[in-house]
Amino acid sequence: QTLKGHSLVLAAGSPVLAAMFQHNFKEMNVGKVVEIADINSEVFSVVLQFLYTGEVDLKNADAAEVMVAADKYAIDPLKEECASCMSENLTLENVTSYLVLAHLHNVATLQEATSDLIARNAKSICSTEDWMGVIKNYPELAFAVVQRIAN
Repeated sequence: QTLKGHSLVLAAGSPVLAAMFQHNFKEMNVGKVVEIADINSEVFSVVLQFLYTGEVDLKNADAAEVMVAADKYAIDPLKEECASCMSENLTLENVTSYLVLAHLHNVATLQEATSDLIARNAKSICSTEDWMGVIKNYPELAFAVVQRIAN
């Protein structure tokens, strides 16, 4: 799917896109198509909406996917909006995956919210397969959460 946007608007909101446009500036003509293959069109539509309006509607989009895209393209305000939405929708089922995402994408607010929920529900969460995956793949992260539980 082709999505349209103005390079100046996109570059103003994302230093990564700005660098990409600057690097390709000599080859670019008006109407030139830039392929962004690593993000699906629904997610990139949300990114475009945010870059144009400064607002985001995450009801119909996966906030986690949008947060990953925002991190990749260094759109910190969008990343924080996604983290806030994810924090508001934390459940015992998604808390460990959101904890890992927060860790991988350096989102302190979401990492704190997920750690708090795990600490409050340690008995039920720490026996899950998802938690065992955190221990195996991210031992330093698991240790930080265990320290929070102990305190």
